[in-house]
Order: sequence, then C-alpha cells, then structure tokens
Amino acid sequence: MIINPIIPLWLMIIISVALLIVVITNKKRIIIRVLMIILLFLTNLRFMLPNGKIEKITNNLNVLFVIDNSISMTAEDYGGRTRLSALQEDCKYIISSLSGSSYALITFSNSSNIIMPFINDGDMIRNAIESIKTKNSLYAKGSSLFVPVEDMEFILDDNNDTNKDTQTIVFYISDGEVTSDDFKSGKFQGLKKYIDNGAVLGYGTTGGGKMKADKYYSYKDSAGYMLDNTATSYPKPLAISKLDEGNLKNIANELGIDYIHMTNKNQIDNILSTITAKAVKAEPIEEETYRDIYYIFTSILLVLLFFEFIYIRRRLI
Repeated sequence: MIINPIIPLWLMIIISVALLIVVITNKKRIIIRVLMIILLFLTNLRFMLPNGKIEKITNNLNVLFVIDNSISMTAEDYGGRTRLSALQEDCKYIISSLSGSSYALITFSNSSNIIMPFINDGDMIRNAIESIKTKNSLYAKGSSLFVPVEDMEFILDDNNDTNKDTQTIVFYISDGEVTSDDFKSGKFQGLKKYIDNGAVLGYGTTGGGKMKADKYYSYKDSAGYMLDNTATSYPKPLAISKLDEGNLKNIANELGIDYIHMTNKNQIDNILSTITAKAVKAEPIEEETYRDIYYIFTSILLVLLFFEFIYIRRRLI
C-alpha cells in the first residue's frame, strides 16, 4: 500500500488541526465531527493498493505539441465541427501512433503557457489536450503566432541539455490567423536546430467559419454566433475566421518541418511513419500499478455530511 496525497501532507495537517480546534471549541456533536475530520484526512492521503504489473515500452522520442487556443479555433469549418475539437482528436491519433514517447504541451493565444513539460505518460497528455479551452471572448485580446517562441525555446533547450540521445518532434497547430499584429518572419528560425521532425498543422478553410460566442459576449446574433464588432454597418455581420496558410507555411519553413492543411487525420500518416521508423525503442520494463481506495472514506464522509446537514437544517427551522 502507498499514499499519494491530493493536498500536501503538511498543509492537510494544518487544516485538520484548525478544524479540530473549531469542533472542540463548539462542544457540539464532537465525536461525529471529529470522525468527519479524520475521514477527510484519510481521503486526502489517497491510499492506493497494488493492482498488478504492466509492461511499459518506451522510445527515444520527445513530442512537443504547440496548440493555438485563441477564440478563432472555435470556428465551425471542419466538416461542421470546430477546429479545436478536430485537432484534439488528431492529437490523440498522434499520441497513439507514437506510443511510448515523452510528451509536452504549450498553448497560446495572445499569451503562451507551458501546460506540461516532457513526461512519459500518454494518458496525461491526452487529458491535458482534451481539457484545452479557447480564451473567453470577454478577455480575448487578439492572437499572435509567434508568442510561444520563448516557451518553445525554453522547453526545447532544456530537453536538449538533459536528453542528448533523443529525437525531438514538434507539432505546431493553428489556423494561421493573426489579429493582434502582422506576422513577423524570422522569429522561429532559432528553434530549427532543436527539431528533428514534425509538422505545422493548419486547421480551417480559406472561406472561413463562424464562431460561437460566450454567453456574456455582447456582439452575437440570435443563434449565439459572434458578430464583427469592428464593422461600421448595421446590423453587424457575422465574424468570420479564415485559415491563413501563408503564415503557417512560413513558420514550417523556419522550423524546418512540413506544413499540412488538415482535413483528415490520415494526412499525417507519412510523417508518423517516418518518425516511428527512426525511433529507438528501449527494452520493455515492468511497472507496478495501483488502484485508489480513497472512495471508501469519501463514501462514509458523504453519509455523515448528509446527516449533519439534516441536523443543522432542523436546528435552523
């Protein structure tokens, strides 16, 4: 049995002691409330029992996903789906095809964020990519294609220093649309030395697509689609986001990788085949797996909370 605390143990001890002081000071239903605190503490410890061993296969590939999550990625011009939902499915296809790799994730719009450094966990990168949301339209300030360059260099340079015998694969994913400034060429050239393979993946169409607005966004039509608030005409027309392949091809050229306009996940099969053919697989290793049992304590805690709620409600009526 092992423990894997959800909240750091030292912090949970402080919280538990503070709750105990409150309960003891109040002098009401002390036994039940102390038991609830103990159950909360045990839940946080997250006890895990051995669940057998699995064989884990790894390789020497480090795969970096750089994903545009600006509001234009909600445009519905990928067979009726949004660009974001399409790229999320395609990324899962890449992860499955390059199983055993280490993965990292950067997202960007008008700012860049390192969501996950390189880690050999396919489930974690899938969950991270599935969790990507576009920037709220209330706070969006345009998008910039080169804003992730600094974070890319940081993560690629660090990986290069610590993993000399690995291959670095980069997938830069965007619609190429720039709304905050003009595209500035040459920004990505310094990253080429770190990259062995990969692709710039373009999503969207040159005809463009309309975008669903957040419920608090002022400029939207009756169906909830964003309107172009820069237009001088009235009523304002729909805001349309269009694929800009020129920008994406420039980025691909500077990174030294291919550009692909994505309309089907199988379009990247050739690149994936080339990558896997050059990958070096390590000897399989056995890893112990564990299963959570904290739900046992949580279930009892919820029952006690329910009766505590009933008790307090009766006291207030």
